[in-house]
Amino acid sequence: MYVYLVDAFVKKGPYARVLKTIENSLTDAELSGKVITLGAFSNPKAILHDEIRNGAKSVVCIGDENTFSRVLTQCADVDIVFGWIPVGREVGMSTILGVPYGADACKTLRARRVIAIDVLQVNDRYSIAEVYVPMAKVWAAVDGKYAMGPKGDGLEVAVCNLRAPEWATREFAKHVNPKDRQLEVFIRPLEKQTKVKFWRTRYSPLTVIPFEKMTVYSKTPFELFVDGQRSKETRVEISLAPHTVKLITGKRRTFF
Repeated sequence: MYVYLVDAFVKKGPYARVLKTIENSLTDAELSGKVITLGAFSNPKAILHDEIRNGAKSVVCIGDENTFSRVLTQCADVDIVFGWIPVGREVGMSTILGVPYGADACKTLRARRVIAIDVLQVNDRYSIAEVYVPMAKVWAAVDGKYAMGPKGDGLEVAVCNLRAPEWATREFAKHVNPKDRQLEVFIRPLEKQTKVKFWRTRYSPLTVIPFEKMTVYSKTPFELFVDGQRSKETRVEISLAPHTVKLITGKRRTFF
């Protein structure tokens, strides 16, 4: 039995027609199921537990990357298969998962290629794609052995599972593998900023460090993005969750 979590924004405006096409395609593919609107104050985890008790085996998010991430950051420990029908402007992760946009994703659901990928534990949340701290004066303590801090104005920190940060070279990006049960942190220190006619930023060499548990901390609050979900923190602990998450992916996904 399928359950469809439809983000409220999809039901109105320019995406309403896209949703109608999706509904028709799901019916043609014999993938009809219960449809639940995901509002701003909805609790995805409570919804899934209720639906599992009613026999649900798969849940499909219909919305943008924020919709998909919102559900997974809260529910990656729920024993159910997750799918995604991308709708909206921000859908970059769909290319990584090999899932087409809109109604074309229904073919991916019907093919049902289910894989299990690693999950990051981030305080009381989860991540499947990337944990990112933008440039800030933070310290990163690795496995309780040593810590890296800013020599200049700050550090950028990224722990990646599905995608490497944009500033990583191809050589370093190859470390990202969501199925290897290993974690690496990408750290890019800011050397200094100078201004003559315009601001010029200089970075120290990028460092990639394998780890099992890492703590990022600061005396003042810093921005934290967990699969795009933003918060303010002064301390965050990141490790590999003991469980994996099952995703429906396409045959053109960018990992194996």
